[in-house]
Amino acid sequence: MPLTAGMTLGHATSLSAMPAAQVRLATAEVRETATAALRTGPARVKSIAAATRPPSNVRVAVANVREGAVIRPPTDLADADDRRAFGRRLFNGAGRVPDVVLLQEVLGTARAVTHSLNQHTKARRSGARYVVAVAPSRSQDSGPCAGARSGSYMSLRDSAIVVNSNTVTQLGSRGTVRTWGRWGPSAHKRTGRSGYGCAEQPWTRLSVQQAGKSPRTALVASVHVAPNGVLLKNRAIVRTHRTLDAMHRRTPRDLVVLAGDFNLTRCIAAAGAPETRGCAVRQGHRSLQAANYRDAVRSTHLTGSEGVVGVARRIDFLYVKGVVEESWFDRCYLAYHVKRFPCAASRVVFGRQLSFWACDRRSRRFGSPGAGCPAERYQRYYSDHPLLLGSAR
Repeated sequence: MPLTAGMTLGHATSLSAMPAAQVRLATAEVRETATAALRTGPARVKSIAAATRPPSNVRVAVANVREGAVIRPPTDLADADDRRAFGRRLFNGAGRVPDVVLLQEVLGTARAVTHSLNQHTKARRSGARYVVAVAPSRSQDSGPCAGARSGSYMSLRDSAIVVNSNTVTQLGSRGTVRTWGRWGPSAHKRTGRSGYGCAEQPWTRLSVQQAGKSPRTALVASVHVAPNGVLLKNRAIVRTHRTLDAMHRRTPRDLVVLAGDFNLTRCIAAAGAPETRGCAVRQGHRSLQAANYRDAVRSTHLTGSEGVVGVARRIDFLYVKGVVEESWFDRCYLAYHVKRFPCAASRVVFGRQLSFWACDRRSRRFGSPGAGCPAERYQRYYSDHPLLLGSAR
């Protein structure tokens, strides 16, 4: 009897000693097994090919766009020019469009900012479609928040997580890390506790996949720490990263991204002092470093024309637990605001649209982007924070 696919010499020898009926049955079984093997062959080839594909990286943008927090300035919200300018600034950079955009101060405006991103030519050409995966919220609460609390207080989540639905293929679990903080006396009417309240830092687990690459799963959090009280800010950062770390221990292959407005400089120094090398590092940042998080911008642009050292007060950060491939820090924008023209717009909430326009015109006319920062790189948008951009895997 000839050998059939899937048969061995032992099969043929044993078949010769069988009755004819059993031989026919055994031969049919062999043929069926061989056919099944042929059917599953391509699937196995595909799975092997998928396993050998390079992993996708995750491209993240971070920005506090000052479009609504404890107090939502109506005059600013009514003007969409700054939202469009933010989109231009974000997409003018080299490389592909972001997979994830982590926004702060977008209470009530996250979808408006997202709409502006989707209208940009580069987003359209790339097929990007940005959607709000985790939206801001504000509520009046009581009970625990980073410990036992008495009485009523405000819970504020003014951060949002926006994703590119063209490359983010899956959204998994999500939640918030609740941290106690203080927004200041001016927030008394909102918080009911002389400015103290609960700041919620949203997080979600998602998968990113680019064409020809295997998916990469990431745990991402958009952070906005309440701005008053160094001790409270350090505690909030430590509590947030430890919560993410506990989840990461269950899925240790995940990339972890913790980014946003920390309201806390890296260096212990006088207000407005430039960031330096070898400075005394604040507790919150030390704790992140000890937990193997990397400051993406500092690790790739310590000095030089794009470096962070020597640039004034930096409070926005992109921390990554993974491999940082590249990053970009909007140094010219920050240098403009802090060193050259500290416009009152960065410190007050406008009560009148006329005041907003006056400040905007004045900064455009008299402002100087600073050394090494040509005017075309300025492209002003109204916020008091610079944009961060990075890729990691």
